[in-house]
Amino acid sequence: MNYSVFFVRVKNRYIETQNAKWVICIKDEKKWSSIENERERRAQIKQIFSKRPGQFRNIAREVETPIIAEGLRSAYETALDLRDKHRREGRLVKIHATEKTSSCRVYLFRLNQSVWKDKSYIKFNSHVNLDNPSEAFYVGMTSSTIEERYRRHQATPVDQKDITTKWGKTYFLQPFVKSFDEAAQKLRDEFSQSTATHRGVEDLNFWEAQINELEFAEWLRAQGYGAYAK
Repeated sequence: MNYSVFFVRVKNRYIETQNAKWVICIKDEKKWSSIENERERRAQIKQIFSKRPGQFRNIAREVETPIIAEGLRSAYETALDLRDKHRREGRLVKIHATEKTSSCRVYLFRLNQSVWKDKSYIKFNSHVNLDNPSEAFYVGMTSSTIEERYRRHQATPVDQKDITTKWGKTYFLQPFVKSFDEAAQKLRDEFSQSTATHRGVEDLNFWEAQINELEFAEWLRAQGYGAYAK
């Protein structure tokens, strides 16, 4: 998947609260490029910042055409390069959702072997011999504890933070200690120390956690396991 990396300029009265005059954003390139009129783009900016769009101007004039990056990791690295370049030139720049306290982590849960009958899981694991399938895992990211995220995958929603998934309801092993057992924890530790990871699996900002979620799934597949990540 390709991503658009672009600037949004914060209006002067919000520079102090944002601690930046320019904010670098990363969006799905296909979705962003399909938006043609200014009103819809401003609505997208509203979603990015979770604020009224009137607080922000349109895309910065210095970047008339967003930079297109292939893959999330490349997009994040592009954003870092842009941020560092502009900071060296004395501009107040930050990457959206990365300058806050790092509080995200990457996790994995062991899945019931019945998941190998699920077409959407097989689609991501074409390397596996279905006559003798390997161990199967689900990889994700969260700002909660791993145990709490496990509960939310399976819970009947009682608030906006409880997001029931078919993976949690149907395929997660129960109880939690079977799904996130010693072997699963060891795999997570091994990934955190591998060259495939970007800053480990704990204390990550949002984009770092998203990158490592995908990298972890790829790493597991390279070890011969089945893995699913969004």
